[in-house]
Amino acid sequence: MMTSGGEEDPSAGRKIVWGLTVSTTAGILLFTGGLEGLQRMAIAAALPFTGIMLLLCLCLLRGLRYEFRQERKPDRPAPPSLVDPPSSEAAATTQEG
Repeated sequence: MMTSGGEEDPSAGRKIVWGLTVSTTAGILLFTGGLEGLQRMAIAAALPFTGIMLLLCLCLLRGLRYEFRQERKPDRPAPPSLVDPPSSEAAATTQEG
């Protein structure tokens, strides 16, 4: 999809080219280094994503700690987006009574 300019249904030629490219790469890796070479290449390709995932876990932990601390504050006002403004009928009732 990325190489087809955002098209959800790429052309058959593009699918064939990518299929041949991926299968040829896997075949060469299997031929030159066997299954072990293919496994090493898969691990080497996935290694940068491991660092990104660890950073995401750290950010999630920090965010959860922050929210937990916010929940425990006793005199915490409600966020303005969650407070409904008084309607005109409710305001008139409170002014009359």
